[in-house]
Amino acid sequence: MTNYYDLHEESILVFTHKTVDFMLSINGSTSWKLDLARASKCKYVICCKNYHHPQVRAGEPPHHAAFLIGEISSVVDSSTNEIRGEDRYTIKFDKFAEVGSDERGEWNRAWANIVGPQRTPIKYLNTDSLTTMLIENGININELEFTTCPSEDWSFAQEYLNEENKFILGKKIEGEIIDYRERLRERVRGTKHVLDSVKNPNIKRTEEGITIKEAKERLSIEYAIPEDSIEIILKG
Repeated sequence: MTNYYDLHEESILVFTHKTVDFMLSINGSTSWKLDLARASKCKYVICCKNYHHPQVRAGEPPHHAAFLIGEISSVVDSSTNEIRGEDRYTIKFDKFAEVGSDERGEWNRAWANIVGPQRTPIKYLNTDSLTTMLIENGININELEFTTCPSEDWSFAQEYLNEENKFILGKKIEGEIIDYRERLRERVRGTKHVLDSVKNPNIKRTEEGITIKEAKERLSIEYAIPEDSIEIILKG
């Protein structure tokens, strides 16, 4: 069966250790393995907290809590791809709303309640269904006050990313300051950061051939099972 996605039909939940300040500094959430055509048509990105990352500081939202929602404006190549060694994307948003604790001081557990135990940190969901599930977790998107994002602050982003890369690389980065803003500019100059086909509301989900690795990644996300549990057999 061929799958099509209408504009804003779906939204994305992400499980991230990044802070609100960092995401507002780049007006986006990074760095994700995504189906670019599918993600570019999504309406919202709902950021849920991974509190168990070593970069998380005390006082941040608790584990599994949805804490920031952005209205997606585009999906672009991540400027941190070379550090992570994989193709990843940044979900950009131009408006955002923060989510806090309720009047009793209790936080939601949106990721655990909506996504469950899947190991991959992103989840596509129908926007209408997701809106209902968020209400069940104490979050009503329609009642949130969305604010236009501030100007990007890459000086803050660079400091944060250099600190993060100490964990990724397992050691301090010595004698090198990585200019993530210029790296992003180079990637945008050299690639189409939003597919032309995304502008068509009836694009086909997959129009080009994909590798076995890509197929496993997509199946893992679609069916919420680990990639190493997926076996693909080709018959010529």
